[in-house]
Amino acid sequence: MKLRKPGSRTIVIFTALACLVLAFGWPEWRMKVQAIYYKIGTINDLGTLGGTLGYAFDINSKRQVAGYSTLSNGFPRAFFWENGVMRDLGTLGGSFSIAFALNDRGQVVGYSETSGALVHAFLWENGVMTDIGPVASAFSWAQDINHRGQITGYFTDARNRPHAYIWEKSRFIDLTSTDSEGFATGLNDGGQVVGYSAPIGLPFHATLWINSDSQDLGTLGGSFSFAYAINKQGQIAGASHIAGDTACHAFFWEDGVLNDLGTLGGMFSLARSIDDRRRVIGWSQIADNQNRAFMWEDGVMTDLNTLLSSNSHWTLLEAAGINKDGLIVGQGVNPDGQIRPYLLQP
Repeated sequence: MKLRKPGSRTIVIFTALACLVLAFGWPEWRMKVQAIYYKIGTINDLGTLGGTLGYAFDINSKRQVAGYSTLSNGFPRAFFWENGVMRDLGTLGGSFSIAFALNDRGQVVGYSETSGALVHAFLWENGVMTDIGPVASAFSWAQDINHRGQITGYFTDARNRPHAYIWEKSRFIDLTSTDSEGFATGLNDGGQVVGYSAPIGLPFHATLWINSDSQDLGTLGGSFSFAYAINKQGQIAGASHIAGDTACHAFFWEDGVLNDLGTLGGMFSLARSIDDRRRVIGWSQIADNQNRAFMWEDGVMTDLNTLLSSNSHWTLLEAAGINKDGLIVGQGVNPDGQIRPYLLQP
């Protein structure tokens, strides 16, 4: 592991990958494991499409869920879940697909293998999956969609460099300048986009794009940071490298200030989503380095497992999506020891 130092051309690799791979964050808030407002009533296993595992990434106000599940042959397949039924969304002609987000219109976005063995961003609506990749031969990924139908994600250019984009009505807007690289991961209904970007060869920093103008959100004193979600108030959640350490901590950004959310006792945490009530969810390591789903609210990080009934026999590993009613989806281990997508209902 080598961390980039001033004047060095060494790129931060290991720690950045640790934050990203563990995802696919102690001032006065340090670890206070208690519930404030949020109480869990029931937990639902969303099942699979015949395989052994799955992951729920997003939930809308209609309680529809998007994510992926493995098939019986082991390939991952994007799903749309509603009223207890998990629907296979198919592919763009290849063998796999992943869904990351959906809106209240039931539009779903993600990526899929094409018939030409490429990976392209897709938009699924009314039973049809459409390839929205901006360049036929390039890699593309759709990460989020808002209620206006705007989509954000990234694509690679001819030199295999990533470009953040926003898409609306078949029109792409490249958010990345020619001398930089960028990934877009979330947007709100106002069209504000978040992700991470950097001049070529430098560590990525969490980034906010407004009307194609970018703002570097900084770090928690370390070399790199990533933004993953933004709510309607423009508050942002993500993760950052910590100064003088190999750890990454979840953060909450508001009014130009990056706040360290801490962890549940381990070295790493990452914020995956934020709702309009400033509730942040994600995952954190506990003291023995195991992942646990958390909710952060009003300065308190809570292990969601502590809110489950004692006889649930679930272990919630990650929380990925939260809707306006406080329903949460993610990935956990069910009572039979199987890795499943879940839905928590307050």
